[in-house]
Amino acid sequence: MKRTLEVLGAEEEVFGAGLEHAMSRMAQEGRALTNMALLFTAPFIGLIYIIVFPFLGFAALARAALQRS
Repeated sequence: MKRTLEVLGAEEEVFGAGLEHAMSRMAQEGRALTNMALLFTAPFIGLIYIIVFPFLGFAALARAALQRS
């Protein structure tokens, strides 16, 4: 009986190590996909900033001018 428990314990350790390795691999692949998505979306995000910021600047100037008068 003791031998059976030792074998089961060893199997659990191997399975646990395999599971940890698989989860680590999945996390690395997830990070790679996230980085690729950010790489492809970065130019569009920059373009949005370039388009939107002048309007925000003019709105801030108009608000400041209205508060002074």
